[in-house]
Amino acid sequence: MADSESPEIEIGCVEDKNKDIPSKPNVQWIPWREKYDSNYISRCERERDEAANIARTNCLWMVFLVTIIVSCLWIETAILFNKADSKNDINAAWMQLFSLLIPTSAYFNGIFIPMIICPLIEFMDPSLTSDSFEIHDSTKNQN
Repeated sequence: MADSESPEIEIGCVEDKNKDIPSKPNVQWIPWREKYDSNYISRCERERDEAANIARTNCLWMVFLVTIIVSCLWIETAILFNKADSKNDINAAWMQLFSLLIPTSAYFNGIFIPMIICPLIEFMDPSLTSDSFEIHDSTKNQN
């Protein structure tokens, strides 16, 4: 008799334990839906994109300004070479030319090429993005 009563007791105990455990999935799910509502997510993404566009616009204006300044300095160097009459004028022009080499190199490698040329190439031909180069490299490694 004890054997036949033990399953009933176990079932009764399990049912009683389930009744004692409060069920809160619905209560927890509602704040999660309110917090991560699709309108909220889309609004956050839109604000992030607008902030990125504003930051990108400021960077592009800075690149444009630096391009004008660097171009003016190189034009000034060419004018100095053109107007140089004495050895001192030629030395001054050479000094300005050599002093412009490092900043111009840093400008092209750090600002102009990554911020202007690469996005322009990606815009003109999206197949030339870095992802496509990685795919071609991975196919070479397999062979």
